[in-house]
Amino acid sequence: MLDNDRFMDIRQVSPSVSRLFSESLYLRAAFTSAEKTYEQNAVRNAVNNAVEADAWFLMDGMKRYFAIGVKAAREDAAGAELDYDGTQLKATYGHRLQWLSRDLEFKARVQVKSRDYVNVTESIGAPRRDERFRASLSAGIPLSENFSIEGAAAFADNGSNLESAAYDETVLSVNFAAAF
Repeated sequence: MLDNDRFMDIRQVSPSVSRLFSESLYLRAAFTSAEKTYEQNAVRNAVNNAVEADAWFLMDGMKRYFAIGVKAAREDAAGAELDYDGTQLKATYGHRLQWLSRDLEFKARVQVKSRDYVNVTESIGAPRRDERFRASLSAGIPLSENFSIEGAAAFADNGSNLESAAYDETVLSVNFAAAF
């Protein structure tokens, strides 16, 4: 819902297989099929299929880890200029440590995405191309058995040959979570 109006529906299926190899390597592979339906903009309705693989290198159990992942996606939209092939690479380093008898969790993430649109985008007279870079740092601490708080800073450079899709973004956030 967006301003009390239905905006988009997504129906998604994502089977995956994963396995822990020894105590230090966890691998995961997945396929995702999603159908997007936009209430007010049917030209954006699309089917998206993606395959992805991730590897976690575990150190000291889960106290420290390094994770890398790759994803390839293809989207077929009702409007031909919105069809694209995309790739994503991501890396995360996580570190848990004790401080004042609490477990602190730090994460550093980097993500690079690209989308190559298959057909000509009318407004620019060429196929659209998007390149996105995102980096973030976060720190979380449990407040009790059921509550935690996390602070994060993220920067994104969204480049595109379509001017309205090119922008930089800096987001600072504080999140409170409850788990029961």
